[in-house]
Amino acid sequence: LSWKHATITPAECIKCKLCEDSCPYGAILPPTEGLSKGVRLRGKTALVILLAASPIIIALGGLGGYLSSSALSRSHPTISLAERIRYEQQNLVDPKTDMVPVESMTDASEAFRETDKKTDVLYTEALAIKARFDFGTVAAGLFMGLVISLKLIQLSLRRKRTDYTPNKATCLSCGRCFKYCPVGQQTIAEMHEGEGE
Repeated sequence: LSWKHATITPAECIKCKLCEDSCPYGAILPPTEGLSKGVRLRGKTALVILLAASPIIIALGGLGGYLSSSALSRSHPTISLAERIRYEQQNLVDPKTDMVPVESMTDASEAFRETDKKTDVLYTEALAIKARFDFGTVAAGLFMGLVISLKLIQLSLRRKRTDYTPNKATCLSCGRCFKYCPVGQQTIAEMHEGEGE
C-alpha cells in the first residue's frame, strides 16, 4: 500500500503504445478519446439528476432506518422483556406466536416478577433504549443514503485520461511496463551518464 501509485512513464507520455501489451495482468488503461457532444450532454444531465435526487435518496435512507427501528429494537433484551410484560398484564396476543393468548409466563418475565423492580421503571428504561435505537437507525439510514448517492455520482463522472496509466484496482506494481517505456529508458540512461561523470 502506498500513498502514490506507480506511473508508467516518469515524464510526459509520448503515446507510443509500447507499454500497452506489456502488462501480464492487462492492467494498463489507454488514454480516453474525446467524447462527442451528445455523450457529454447526457453525462451532464445524468449528473444534474443525481445531484437533485441525492437529498431524496438520503431521506429515503433515513426513512428506511426509522421504519426498521422497531424491528431492530426488539432484539434488545430490555425492550423484549417490557413488551412481554405488557402482553402478560393486558392478556394480549403474542405477535411471535400469531394470535395465541398469552397465558403462561416466560422465564425472563417470571424472573423479572420475582425482583422488586416496578414495571414503570422497566417501561421507562425500554423507552429510553427505544429512543436511542430510533436515533441510531435513522443516522445509519441517512449515512447509507449518503453513501449510495455519492457512489452513484462517482459512477456518473467520466474521468479523462491523457496518458497510459496502470489500473489501480488490478495493477500489482510489478514494474514490467517500465522497461517498455522509451521515456523511462531515456531517463535511466541520463541518470547513468550523470553518475559516470
